[in-house]
Amino acid sequence: MRVVRSFPSKLDADLAKLALDAAGVPSLVVGTGVEFEGGANGVQLLVPDEWVAAATAALERPGPAGVESG
Repeated sequence: MRVVRSFPSKLDADLAKLALDAAGVPSLVVGTGVEFEGGANGVQLLVPDEWVAAATAALERPGPAGVESG
């Protein structure tokens, strides 16, 4: 598993995970232990090594009209 992106909150990471789910990319959100957020490292979004390129492409796609992607 490799980190494809880190986020300041679990909510942000969960939204990115939804985008990966929609693209058929398996993923896992980790790092919610410290103060219910990610602590110093943030909340991390992990994917299997062989899915890194697909995950990166899916996260770089623009969101729906009127929705800013981060």
